[in-house]
Parts: sequence; structure tokens; C-alpha cells
Amino acid sequence: MTLPEIQIPHLFRSTAKRRRRSAILFITLLSVLLPLVAGCTRSTAERQEIERVAELRSQALTTKNLDLYVSLISRNYQDKGKDFTAKKQELANTFHSFDRVEYRSWNRDIRINGDQATISADYDLRITVKGSPLALSGRETLVLRREAGGWKIVGGL
Repeated sequence: MTLPEIQIPHLFRSTAKRRRRSAILFITLLSVLLPLVAGCTRSTAERQEIERVAELRSQALTTKNLDLYVSLISRNYQDKGKDFTAKKQELANTFHSFDRVEYRSWNRDIRINGDQATISADYDLRITVKGSPLALSGRETLVLRREAGGWKIVGGL
């Protein structure tokens, strides 16, 4: 009785071809997916940085911390006819006139386009000026720009 002949080299060739194809497919997928994953990570990090600016602004408002608030504004601020110096003076006068401030924002929508971003959010602002309460609410949009020191507000205040 003779045993059937086994074609071992053919099996190895087939397995080697499959492995080579799998490796090529893996490398191709990796080269396509890695930039996408890296882009998502960058985008997530940028969103967190921008969200941090919004949180610090909220903190600066509720504690009437002018130095913190001003640190979030770009020296290149230009909006509604006011530059950085004029906006800083306006904020100083405003903060000084407030007896009490309560501010909160929610439903933030962050849009990033290169080195520019916007934050649109609903807000409630409750202030007391000379003993008189005032409540404001609505939707606001801040414009930010990525600078050497991070994301800074350039418009919308």
C-alpha cells in the first residue's frame, strides 16, 4: 500500500502568498488610518484646549478676575471697533461696576478651521450692579485664534 504524495511545498507557497498579501493589506490600511487617527487626536486635543479657554473665561467672570480674563484675550483682539487696549479698559470698568456675577454656559458648539475657531454657546448671566439685579441670557459666539501661547479670543466679547 502506497501513501498518497503530499505537496508540502505548494502549501507553504500558498501560505506565504497569503501572508504577503495580508502584510501588504495591513501596511496599506495602516498608512491610511494612522493619519486619520492622528488627525482625530489633534482635533480632540485642540477641542480640549478651546474648551479650557471657555471654562477659564467662565471662572474669570464669576470671580471677577480681570487678570485671568485678559490673559485669554489676544493682543490682536479686534471686534466691534475695539482693540485689545480698549477691550481691556472696558472689562476693567465693567468688572468694577459689578457687585456680584453668576455666569454659566452650556450647549457649546466648537468649530475649528485651521488656526481659527469659534465657540457658540447658550448662556445665563446674572449680575448685581449697585444693588440692582440684572439677568441676561441668550446665545453667544466667541472667535479664537491659535497663537504661540495657545488659543486666544480675538472677537465676540
